[in-house]
Amino acid sequence: MKAFFKAIMDRFAAGQIAASVSDLYNTEAKPSAVFPYIVFSVDNNQDWTFTEQFEDFAVQFDIYSDTPSVEEVSDIFDLLTSCYDFVDLTITGYQPISMQRENSRLIKWDVEGKLVWNWSVTYKVKIQKN
Repeated sequence: MKAFFKAIMDRFAAGQIAASVSDLYNTEAKPSAVFPYIVFSVDNNQDWTFTEQFEDFAVQFDIYSDTPSVEEVSDIFDLLTSCYDFVDLTITGYQPISMQRENSRLIKWDVEGKLVWNWSVTYKVKIQKN
């Protein structure tokens, strides 16, 4: 799993998106996180045949922005999809099979009296063990 997390972070750092947000966090943002930022979380299932082993992941990216306009979160969404849509992640010990966006949802939350945009984007990732 560490190698998968590293692949997500490396892809982020190499893309234009890294300059557009304060940080990418794994599972939970720091309490001191500065808007805009992204949090990703992962669900994992194994699949195998008699001779091959696969890993299936659902990766959810949550983009957070506190600007009044939807423009900032929309721009970050475009950068996120440019960074991760149909890419081959480099994961030590595995071959990439697919990374495909499954769905997304944009909502606005009231967080302690402050309105915050949250755009959730989910990807399905399949890899095969070498």
